[in-house]
Parts: sequence; structure tokens; C-alpha cells
Amino acid sequence: LAWDKGRHEITLVISDWEEQLSTNLISRIDSSTHPFSKLVVMIPETASDFDIHSSLRINTSLPVLIERRSQPDYMDLCTAPIETEWFMMINSYHVLAPHVELLFTEDEKRKPVIPFVPADDLHCTTRHRCQKIHKASQIFAPENNMLVQDFDMLFRTEERDTFCLEWIQRSADQAELLPTTQISQEKPLGPTATSFVSYLLKMGIANDLYHFSDSTIFGARDNF
Repeated sequence: LAWDKGRHEITLVISDWEEQLSTNLISRIDSSTHPFSKLVVMIPETASDFDIHSSLRINTSLPVLIERRSQPDYMDLCTAPIETEWFMMINSYHVLAPHVELLFTEDEKRKPVIPFVPADDLHCTTRHRCQKIHKASQIFAPENNMLVQDFDMLFRTEERDTFCLEWIQRSADQAELLPTTQISQEKPLGPTATSFVSYLLKMGIANDLYHFSDSTIFGARDNF
């Protein structure tokens, strides 16, 4: 089943870095059939007032909130101000597909269908970044064997908030345990959809909120 826009609202969070790059996505969003009701654009703290006002002047039917980052960009998942029950993430290097359709189960619960790839040798563990994302997620549920792309995840805001609190605490605890000689100089990974799912597994609510579908068997829709 498709999303019932009359029952629930979804915010689309756009991570932006370069000056006004997100304007391309925003200016074209009304030409797409999509379920989103609000836009939140996360921009660098150093962005000028002129850039912000220019973005707000773009002609779109959706309300747009421009938010200067107070934390590094890899924390956008946790720091984006969301007022709706659900939200999705994208960055300013993408645009929406002509038809964005989110799938839901046909039962009474109407759970969002979330595509994943197995975290196995064939699909993940031989690739450095994929392996890194999977390993990081296991701080919550060591048994997690799913990789979920950030752009495929429909986040529920209530669980996002509790996940982020625990993610921040666990990350701080891990950093304290590392000797300074072992602290990586590469950009931190940050919270991901895969870690979010692993957190839900740890809490025992993942399968109550979502239906997970193996995209290597059943495929997946490309919404961005």
C-alpha cells in the first residue's frame, strides 16, 4: 500500500554544504509526486543570511525551514529539528524521483516497508565503508545482519530522539576508552540508519514498527 498523506506527515531533511546547492532540489520538488509535507535544510554554521533568504524565496508549495548546524554535518540525523511524526534524509546532491512512493504493509498496522541488504561477505563485509557501518551498528544489537541505506529509511521521530541520546552516550564512552594514539583522523561515521535499526532491534521494537524487505531478493524503489 502507498502512504496515506491525510493520516501522517513526513518531513524531508536535506543536508547541504555548498552555497545554495539545495535550491536545485527545492525548486524541482513540486514537479514530483511525493508524500512530503515539510522541508528542513541543514546548512553550514557559516552560511550567510543572504543565502538563507535566497533559499526561502524559492517558489515551492511546501514550508521550508533553513537550519544552521550547531554540530558537525554527520550529526544531521540527530540534530535536524523535526515536528512531524516521520521524516526522511537526503542530501543536496540529489533530487527527487518523478514519483516517490513509500510502501506499507497491507495489514492493520500498515508498517513501513524498509529495504535492506544482508551484511554478509557478498554484499558488505568485503567493502570497507559498509563493514564500518555494520560494525558500528553492533554496539546496540550484535546480532544485527541488515544494512539499511540512510536515504531508504523512514525514521519515526520519537524513536530517533531516544536513539540519538543513547548513540551520543555510547560514542562518548567508546572515545574515553580509546588511547589517544588509536583515535582515527578520518571523519567520524556519525549515526546511521543501520545503527538506528540496530537500536530498534536492541529495544525489541524493530519488527513492530517496520517490515524489513531483502532488496537482493525483492528489489527496492529508488526515490532519490
